[in-house]
Amino acid sequence: MRNALLIKPRVSILLSLLFCVIYIGSFVLFALASMSWWLHLLAGLFILLHFVYVMRRYVLYRHPLSVKRLWCDDHDNWNMQYNDAHVRHARLIHTLTLSRYFVFLSFRVPGRFFPVPMPLALDSDKAENMRQLRRVLQADSEEPALQAD
Repeated sequence: MRNALLIKPRVSILLSLLFCVIYIGSFVLFALASMSWWLHLLAGLFILLHFVYVMRRYVLYRHPLSVKRLWCDDHDNWNMQYNDAHVRHARLIHTLTLSRYFVFLSFRVPGRFFPVPMPLALDSDKAENMRQLRRVLQADSEEPALQAD
């Protein structure tokens, strides 16, 4: 199970993405030589941010392990089930309510650098899990101080 969580994207994919971004970015920056220095800086910053976005969205989030199920045990620990592995005691770090019917959760998972996103549709069978999650969040917010990990 632990080995399954440590699968990383291939280095060749990351290097080829970086090479393409640098090549295309340098072409854009030097082809438009009449731009002022601050436009060059702005374009370079945009290209760098776009590279980070592409890496996170299309490389690191395309992990072979995706979240299938979320449940709470008797001790209010949140457990997540992946396609072929289990993660116990994943730490909930962020919730984003998009509407009355859709919530986006982010978990800190051991062995992963970026948080694991998990969308929840409240009209599905996960609605009971979401109600339990809200109770846990309210209980956490009433505590005077959060304990460090």
